[in-house]
Amino acid sequence: TLFVPMTGKSEDQRKILPDPLHPKILNSGFEEDTDNDGHADHWHHQRLVTLLNEGAAAGKQCVLFENPDPGRLAQGLQATAIDGTKIGSLQLSLQYKIEGSKAGSETHEQPALVIHFYDENRRKFEDTVIGPWIGTTDGWRTANKTITVPPKTREMIVRIGLNGGTGKLWLDDIQMTPKPR
Repeated sequence: TLFVPMTGKSEDQRKILPDPLHPKILNSGFEEDTDNDGHADHWHHQRLVTLLNEGAAAGKQCVLFENPDPGRLAQGLQATAIDGTKIGSLQLSLQYKIEGSKAGSETHEQPALVIHFYDENRRKFEDTVIGPWIGTTDGWRTANKTITVPPKTREMIVRIGLNGGTGKLWLDDIQMTPKPR
């Protein structure tokens, strides 16, 4: 499971505590790599992704997902708390560009940003997709979408990448603004 509750010393040392009334995407512009490991901080389960120091849409860095094999994951994940009884929608925007991107063999295998919603028991019950982005673009494009937050939502995961699709996907400057119910 992705969610492992923190207790004791680990919880006490957390610098940023989750705030379900103010959900946010950390390092949304991929500018932070404090340990210099070549991976954007705060993004987990990163697969087939490169942190680029040039060609960003905003700031100095962006990420590039590359995958030649249908069904293979090229992704990054980030989880956050969110109170669906108080937050009614999320306004999302991001910068993307693609080169030769295609969907995989399964319907969920497509270049996109996906929000997975979880209930109080940490069971996934709904997904929302921004994308898919198929083909090739002539440079950076902007994607905007307002998504409804189901009232029983308590946590969510933001998944970015090719997600089983193939080709190349660059992402940058992901913005998320919560709107009250």
